[in-house]
Amino acid sequence: MATSSASSGSSSTSSNNNNNKGKGKGGRRQDEVWIHFAQSERDFQGHATATCNYCQVKYMRGEISTLQGHIANHCTEAPISLVRKYQTALEENQTKHNKKRKVPQEQRYLDEYHDVARSLPQG
Repeated sequence: MATSSASSGSSSTSSNNNNNKGKGKGGRRQDEVWIHFAQSERDFQGHATATCNYCQVKYMRGEISTLQGHIANHCTEAPISLVRKYQTALEENQTKHNKKRKVPQEQRYLDEYHDVARSLPQG
């Protein structure tokens, strides 16, 4: 009886392997900015270096915001339509973050609470 359960277990394992052959590995989808950069093998933390396909500038750690900023502001060889695309995306992202920040409408100042003309008593 133990052999039958072992054989059924191995058949289910092999059927699971067959079902997973066509699927890609899981995880987060890579940002489209990576199309414009060549990446190296990942280090032990999962980070890759990035080299710009247009001007060959190399970043030791390819962070998405850094790569987008490079194309938008620093890459002299990138197509102008691509530069505008990332400049617009960065501006929209900046304004979205500014809307989240709450600014007090009627900010009070310290001199509104204390008499400025009078000197403080000793002690």
